Amino acid sequence: FSRPGSLFAAPFSLKRLETSGSPVPLLDDLVTNSNFKRCAEYAFSQEGTLVYVPTRQLQRTLVWVDRKGAVERVPFSPGGYEEVALSPDEGRLAAITVERRETMALLFGDFARGTLSRSTADGMFQALAWAPDGKRVAVGFGPESRKQYGVYWQSADGSTPPERLTSDTGALELPNSFSPDGSLLLVGVHKFRDTSSANTGWDIFVLPLTGERTLRPFLQTKFGEIFAQFSPDGRWVAYHSDESGRLEVFVRPYPGPGPKWQISTEGGQDARWSRSGRELFYRNGDKMMVVDIETKPTFRAGRPRTLFEGRFLDGYDVASDGTRFLMIKPDPE
Repeated sequence: FSRPGSLFAAPFSLKRLETSGSPVPLLDDLVTNSNFKRCAEYAFSQEGTLVYVPTRQLQRTLVWVDRKGAVERVPFSPGGYEEVALSPDEGRLAAITVERRETMALLFGDFARGTLSRSTADGMFQALAWAPDGKRVAVGFGPESRKQYGVYWQSADGSTPPERLTSDTGALELPNSFSPDGSLLLVGVHKFRDTSSANTGWDIFVLPLTGERTLRPFLQTKFGEIFAQFSPDGRWVAYHSDESGRLEVFVRPYPGPGPKWQISTEGGQDARWSRSGRELFYRNGDKMMVVDIETKPTFRAGRPRTLFEGRFLDGYDVASDGTRFLMIKPDPE
């Protein structure tokens, strides 16, 4: 039997169908995916040979990629980077990493000094959103390995621990994007117990950060809508949905109501606005795509075009001038 990162064996009585002695450790470097799939990566042959996947520290690297696909290494040490987000002034970054033995960490990087500092919070992390003033980062955080993600925010200088912004409803909650004035936060919510043919349980909510912090529905349909991003002027929300049978990027007016526009044409996800609001970037497999956007006098989207193609993780961010992208290059092994 396994525990996070380890494999044990114990004597077993076939007559009583119970263990008959103390467990003995066999491995202490076993991939168990305890935070995600919760399955141990090992198998025994009938002859008693054990095969398993060992844990190791991933050697992913942070890189700048320009609009033509040229890659420049960012001066931070390799690691198990999962997601990365630029601060509003672009002097810092926030990153989620997976470390050896499957622990996770929230890191803050200083570009000028080339240093990474670690949040004191222990648990699971997923999804990052910087507040417009650059003082806090919202993150999906599970303080204990078996608990569901809730929406928290953490001071970027590490002076305060994570503070929960939502009540515990048992749903998976992931912060997506702050409104330009910092008064609202778009949140992706998955209600595991409330799924049916009429509702996948993946929906987009709005969390007011002043007054009563109560999640309000923004988009709830029978399809899955996730990863919502406010436009720089706060008047539009980009997101991706599976309503066509595959993930595509859409835009709707905020707060609505109003029509929606499909932005991608052959699949797309993880949309990011340019700081000017005149371009919308998204990923389609290994391709970085861009679409020209007009919002006056009415909303209009151009044809998608490919900027570059390359193997990078999805958790990326865009520089304010739109000329380069902060991305995660996979471990070469």
